[in-house]
Amino acid sequence: MRIPRRVISAAFVVLVAGLLSIGTLPRGAVSAAGAGAASPASKAGLTLTVRVTNPGPLSPCTTTCTLASTERLLLFVQNTNPLVNFIGPSSGPTSRDIVPNAYVVSGVLETVAVGGVPSYGPYPISLPPSTNFPIWSGNWPETVICTSALTTPPCTSTAVQSPAILPGETTAALFVGWAHASTDLNGKYVFTFTIAGTLNGRSVDLTGKSPTIVMKS
Repeated sequence: MRIPRRVISAAFVVLVAGLLSIGTLPRGAVSAAGAGAASPASKAGLTLTVRVTNPGPLSPCTTTCTLASTERLLLFVQNTNPLVNFIGPSSGPTSRDIVPNAYVVSGVLETVAVGGVPSYGPYPISLPPSTNFPIWSGNWPETVICTSALTTPPCTSTAVQSPAILPGETTAALFVGWAHASTDLNGKYVFTFTIAGTLNGRSVDLTGKSPTIVMKS
């Protein structure tokens, strides 16, 4: 069962301080630099690798979950396309999502299989500011631009652009988290993520799988 909010132990918060900002842990998401990764998936000069912070096995929890019961998964995208010189728009600000050969993310779909059987999801994860999981708004490398014509602070009008991985970068496009609840299935879990995005206006979807993670009773 996907848990929308879960209290995380103080030890976990201390561990990731400086890397992530976390409050409660929504079910079915990913985390910072990982303890393991499955084979990467590559396409159009882009490679998706799903890395995890806890190789498992995970033990169940009820209300407060500790590190032994929680998992973070990071969706690392490597963009090996070449840098290209460019001129910005004639009017308005430049932003990461207009850089040539940048991979611009438009959404993520998550599914979870247990013992090879699809068991949870699909969970579509939409981008801020209209994200369907508001608590994950800070889990993306968002591009925020000032749309004001003013040349000095403060910025009176801002816009949130799509996350973009620039050529030459390896960036976590999203991280999510999972807590193994006592009511969840036990067994071997594999998380599958499909990132929808564009490269120079062309649709490119990347699908990657996590390593197998054992959830026990």
